[in-house]
Amino acid sequence: MTTMSYRLLPGDIDTAAPLIYMWEIRDEAGRVSGRYIGKANGGDKRPTRHYSRNVDRLLRKLPYRNGKHYRRVHVALADAAMAGRDITLSYLCNVPAGQDIFEVEARYIREFGCDLDDGIGLNGRWKAAPPVMPASPSAQREQAPATPEAPADLEDLVEYVLEAYPGRFRIASTPLRYALYIGEIRVLRAKVGRGGKRVYIKCVRSKQAGHEPVEFVWDGSDRQVAETIDRELQLFSAIHGRALPG
Repeated sequence: MTTMSYRLLPGDIDTAAPLIYMWEIRDEAGRVSGRYIGKANGGDKRPTRHYSRNVDRLLRKLPYRNGKHYRRVHVALADAAMAGRDITLSYLCNVPAGQDIFEVEARYIREFGCDLDDGIGLNGRWKAAPPVMPASPSAQREQAPATPEAPADLEDLVEYVLEAYPGRFRIASTPLRYALYIGEIRVLRAKVGRGGKRVYIKCVRSKQAGHEPVEFVWDGSDRQVAETIDRELQLFSAIHGRALPG
C-alpha cells in the first residue's frame, strides 16, 4: 500500500514556536515540480502530522474534512508518493510575537513563486474542478483499516474563515492563538489546549450583550463554526448599530 514518505531538511528553527514551512516535490531529473508554503501557529505538528494523514487518506479514497475537496498540495503530494518522487519538508523561519504570520507567509509565497500558475506553485485555490485521485493497485487489493482523520487545528479554522467570510475579519495571531476582529473590536478568539489536541473557541460579543459567554471545544465541523460566527455577527450589529463589512 502506498503511503507518503518525505525527508525533513535540517534547519535552525524552534519547532515548538510559530513557523513557516515549505513542501517541495522533485521529479525524476531532480527538478522542482511542486512547491507549497504554509504557516503553523502551533509549531511543527501541522506539517509533520496532518499532511501525512491527509495524503494517506486521499490515497485510500477516504474523504477530506467535511466532505470538501482535498487541496492542491494534498493531491500533488499523493501523486508524488504514488510515483516515488522525492518529497522534502523544510522550515523557513520562526515568526516571533508581534509579527503577522499571514504577512510572513505571503512574503515567502511571493518569494518562491508558490502562487504562480506555472504548474509548480501549489498555493491558492483550484482553478478547475479538482481531479479524482486513483488509489494505488496495492490499496485497491488490500482491505487495510482506514487512516484516522487528523483532528482539526487552528489552521483549519483560519482556512475555513478565510474561505467562508472573505474580507470580513482581521485575523490577529499570537503563539497558539488566533482572534477575529472587525476593525479594532474582537469578535471571537480561539486557542490550542494542552497537548495541542483541542481547539477552544470563545465568543466575545455574547458577554457584552449580557449573555453567558459562549465557550466550547471545536468539533472540527464547518457548521459549528458557521453557526457561532453568524450569531456573533448578529450580536455585533445589534450592539454597535452598524452594518457589517463584506
